Amino acid sequence: MGLTAGARRRTPGLRREEVAQLAGMSVDYYTRMEQSRGPRPSRQMLTALARALRLTEDERDHLFHLTGEQPPRRATANRPPRGRNMIRRFFLDPAAQELFPPEDRPKRARELVAGLRAVASARPTDPGPTALVAELRTASEEFAHLWDEHEVAVRRAATKRFRHPAIGILELDCEVLVNSGHNQQLVIHTARPGTESYERLQALRLVVSPDLTPTAP
Repeated sequence: MGLTAGARRRTPGLRREEVAQLAGMSVDYYTRMEQSRGPRPSRQMLTALARALRLTEDERDHLFHLTGEQPPRRATANRPPRGRNMIRRFFLDPAAQELFPPEDRPKRARELVAGLRAVASARPTDPGPTALVAELRTASEEFAHLWDEHEVAVRRAATKRFRHPAIGILELDCEVLVNSGHNQQLVIHTARPGTESYERLQALRLVVSPDLTPTAP
């Protein structure tokens, strides 16, 4: 951990002197901060303390909240390749456009653009959404027209239809979970048991993975 070896400890854990050393602060400053007697610690001090104590991201965020500070933005996984961006593919990739029934496309396009505007508004300093909007406005007349209508919405739940090349139309319930920073989404699609879409998905599952055939208990 960056500490010199010493005598065997009677109790586990770091001493105040060791925490202060690892965090790059004086023992007196750390003691006063620990006892809420000193000035409000800076974000740099809180970051150093979290690193010294090897706090998890949740624990670090809690530490920042206790001092009235906004936690640092969490690191996200590597961004996917450009070709995997859902909105870019919807407007620019003809193959991806085939995934939706033609009659549903106008509504789906409007929802995607309104959602992108919500993300761009929530992350004004992030160059990612700004660059994506600029690209799509240039490359897609449809996107440019919808963007100029200034609709904004975050869809949390909806029913969507997809066109699968092997099994036809699937009607799925869609739920979108968005984190507080609006930089990650978890999209969940499910088919209601007993529906035609559910049976089609079960059939597709067996075609893709025949070893998953249900067995009697």
